[in-house]
Amino acid sequence: MDTDRRQLILTGPAALAGLAGVPTPASASRGQPGPAGGVPAALDDAALLAAFVKARYALDGRITCGWVDATTYAFVEGATYPLYRLRAGTWSWLRRVDATRFEGRTLEVAYFFDAGTDEPLTRLAMPVTGREVEVRPYRAGPSDLVVGVREQSTDVFRMAAETRDGAAFFRPGTRQRSQALSQPVREADRLYIREDIAARVSGEAGARPKFFYTEWTITEVAWRDVRNPRLMSAASRLQYSAIAAFRPWMRMDGVDGHTLQNGRGGKVAGAEQFPPCLLEMVRRVDPDLLDDPRRVLGGQPGS
Repeated sequence: MDTDRRQLILTGPAALAGLAGVPTPASASRGQPGPAGGVPAALDDAALLAAFVKARYALDGRITCGWVDATTYAFVEGATYPLYRLRAGTWSWLRRVDATRFEGRTLEVAYFFDAGTDEPLTRLAMPVTGREVEVRPYRAGPSDLVVGVREQSTDVFRMAAETRDGAAFFRPGTRQRSQALSQPVREADRLYIREDIAARVSGEAGARPKFFYTEWTITEVAWRDVRNPRLMSAASRLQYSAIAAFRPWMRMDGVDGHTLQNGRGGKVAGAEQFPPCLLEMVRRVDPDLLDDPRRVLGGQPGS
């Protein structure tokens, strides 16, 4: 599809199908609070996906960045142990495939900090085992990214050459992945959308999973931005929670438990707008992502 035609589609009714006709309560139009907890937003699948992509990424294929600031805990036999503070950043772009699916590329980095002093971590004493382990920055990607309203896939996951020290963070095997959007809620001039992402890596049939990860986010975006057909990317904030198997670098094999994460984040137009501590780590560890993220991600429309 040529660029002019794609722009026409993205800025026309197809990009915001159903949004312009959604009635707006009088209280919201006057900027007054609506019912406590909000009301369901009347969005069909195409409109829900367009609103989500505008809030978390961009409708026109540009690169956007996301950030998360979370605390990670170990959960073992009903006890919770603080492990570290996590600051992570992503670079992503998407292009529309059809009304309910976008595809693109993404890359993630993460840095670990002492939960008490907030100093960068290089060593960590793990709970229960007492083992002291090495802590290294994390970088994964560029990887294929698919965003839909309801997505499911099964593939064979291997260590990708572009994943730094991948064996310390992932275990290969057959991966089942799901992603879903739900519960769009309007509260005054804010729209909230839930996203659930899950991945489960298994080995031989009948064996316990080799790795699992489930993430829940609530994305918050201005309703007026969602309804603006000229706006291709909107500012947003998110609440973040996740549960995951212990990473290989934690050396917790044989311990029946997992990690928990909870935090907040948002989307920015570029990494230069990351929170200062995260930006400083990117400058120190992954400066190529500041110099030329388009080249690093690859496959960017128009590149």
